[in-house]
Amino acid sequence: MYKGILFVGLSAVVLAAAWSLAMLWLRGTLKRKIVAVLHDQFHGDVQLDDLQVGVFPRISATAQDIVLRRDGRTDVPPLITIQKFALSASVLGLLRRHVSAIHLQELQIHIPPRPPGSPPSSGIKPGKKIYFPLVIDEIVSDDALLEMLPGDAKHIPRDFNIHRLVLHSFSFENSASFHATLTNPLSLGEIDSEGQFGPWQAEQPGDTSVAGTFRYSHADFSSIRGLSGIMSSLGKYSGTLDQIDVEGDTEMPDFALSIAGNPLPLTTHYIAMVDGTDGNTYLKSVEARLGNSPISVNGEIVGIPGVKGKRIVLDATSRDARTEDLIGLAVKGGAPLKGSITLHTKIDLPPPTPGDIRDVAERLSLQGQFGIARARFTNSDVQSKLDSLSRAGQGKPKDEEIQDAESRENRSEEH
Repeated sequence: MYKGILFVGLSAVVLAAAWSLAMLWLRGTLKRKIVAVLHDQFHGDVQLDDLQVGVFPRISATAQDIVLRRDGRTDVPPLITIQKFALSASVLGLLRRHVSAIHLQELQIHIPPRPPGSPPSSGIKPGKKIYFPLVIDEIVSDDALLEMLPGDAKHIPRDFNIHRLVLHSFSFENSASFHATLTNPLSLGEIDSEGQFGPWQAEQPGDTSVAGTFRYSHADFSSIRGLSGIMSSLGKYSGTLDQIDVEGDTEMPDFALSIAGNPLPLTTHYIAMVDGTDGNTYLKSVEARLGNSPISVNGEIVGIPGVKGKRIVLDATSRDARTEDLIGLAVKGGAPLKGSITLHTKIDLPPPTPGDIRDVAERLSLQGQFGIARARFTNSDVQSKLDSLSRAGQGKPKDEEIQDAESRENRSEEH
């Protein structure tokens, strides 16, 4: 009996030793595989710390502080950093080259600028075939950051803080479906988006394709000094990380300037191009309606080297706007006139400088022409006096049929 117990004990020790060796071998092999795949796909040097591997009841792996530097460069932020990585797979799934799930915490992707003079990609370039191809059924990332590094160091990087990102059927050879939620800091609001991402372009990450739809809800314009109102928006986009075409609609039932506090409904349909390398937005066409006033707009929202924020430069035209809408937006108590107005004006709104507490209306510059026709005063006393003057001017001071005299004005204004 003693010999049997001894044999069982020795067997357990041998099995434990074999298991430990197997784990060491598996850990080392898996680490080499992961590093090799990342190196091949992202053209970078990989740092992978504290890798832990388990095989029962499912194959699992965790790692911390993953850093991937493109071409070993240390003069720019790493291409990818991950605070914590967790993988889950089944043996059968791995035999089919499928990983069940990967969970990432605090993923950061810093897209490098395109080399000077380099044209946008005209298509997917064939890359080096990897020797360990995998399809990841689901990738979940919490608290991720996508940062577009500008080509000009004087410009501010464009950041997208993504609360939650879920990718389905991800591989390096094909596009993957995604769902993402993020916050836009200005104006403050939540964005919900889904679509297709990839395949990843290792030679130039900015050429990676992206397309989808978005819903921008409860965007609070009071986060911009001098404005107020809650906006919602729906739209679609397509292109690459470097250049995205966007088309959408916005709706704001209570747009107002703080200097007047007279809210008006504002809706728009817009077509724009977003330059992912610097965050500049080029408005190709905007058809807006402010109250009962149709306005056509085009222009750009662009950065200024070394300055935080964007400069808004627009060209606005309307052939049949209403004075009560446009004047009432900026005058307390509402517009003193009602009538038709035509306008063609250039709008220039620079970003606030550090310490600048002026609101939008104080920083806004207008230059152009407008004309007012068939206008009458909203104050009945003022209109009555104007009618009396009109009757007197026509030599019929007692003719009460002469009323609702029009105030006609055509003026060029520059502010």
